[in-house]
Amino acid sequence: MLCVTILFLGAADFDMEVLVHNGQFYEAQLPVPHCPSNSGCRSIVKQADGNSYFQLTENFVFTLKVC
Repeated sequence: MLCVTILFLGAADFDMEVLVHNGQFYEAQLPVPHCPSNSGCRSIVKQADGNSYFQLTENFVFTLKVC
């Protein structure tokens, strides 16, 4: 499971596209809710089917893109 801590002080929620690559590609989404906390809030990266588990090795590339 990939858990990402984010700090977003905007008023609107949005999703980020996520690409994870470690020999195979995973396409996923990262929901970014309004977060009034100064220390950031956590969000879980999930694949399109809702699966939040990824088969990762030591080296992987994690790319975020605002939708």
